[in-house]
Amino acid sequence: MRGLAIDTALYAASLARSRQVEHACAMAHRAVAYAANVASFRSAHRIVMMVAELQPYAALPEVRDLFEDVRTRLPSLVGFAPSRLS
Repeated sequence: MRGLAIDTALYAASLARSRQVEHACAMAHRAVAYAANVASFRSAHRIVMMVAELQPYAALPEVRDLFEDVRTRLPSLVGFAPSRLS
């Protein structure tokens, strides 16, 4: 599960860098779901890095929805990157 969280978050981040925001958000939701089921620093770190890649698109509804998903499923991450999730 940890590997799925990490790999999916990396994939979502690469999609965001390629400006494929809708697809990136779809993969990011999967990564968040995987990460919510494990206690792993590495997967949490990848989620934070993925959120950073999507930050330039924060005004888009699908990105705002993703950020809300992160806040809901991974509340411990909000303390590490509050500016990224607000």
